[in-house]
Amino acid sequence: MLIQEDYAKVNVPMLPVVVGNEATAKQVWRYTVGLVPLTLLMSYPLGACGAVYALGAIALGYIFLKKAWQLRNDYNNRDLARGTFKYSIFYMMLLSVVMVIDALPITRYGVASLSNGLQSIWHAIPIVG
Repeated sequence: MLIQEDYAKVNVPMLPVVVGNEATAKQVWRYTVGLVPLTLLMSYPLGACGAVYALGAIALGYIFLKKAWQLRNDYNNRDLARGTFKYSIFYMMLLSVVMVIDALPITRYGVASLSNGLQSIWHAIPIVG
């Protein structure tokens, strides 16, 4: 969307050139809606990543969905298109960083300790009834 005039000048049939900004922004929204839940599959049900990754993926995905929704509603805003594009690259990089942090032994140990502590507190609460 940012350089569609350049693509049009050299007859390269990129999506914004072929269908316009509105349809392109709707595609960005659809693909983002599909991508975010897929990233969460790494935690559940696949179990390849843990809670730290899941929380990071949820937070990053929320921001991405918000940006894609804004672009979908204001599809001729070049600054919004630029920001969404830059965030999409940043999003993938940060997901990878969170995945590495989640896999560190100290992170796994910390999450397990926190989980055990919360379970102890939960079991110490008297049940009234």
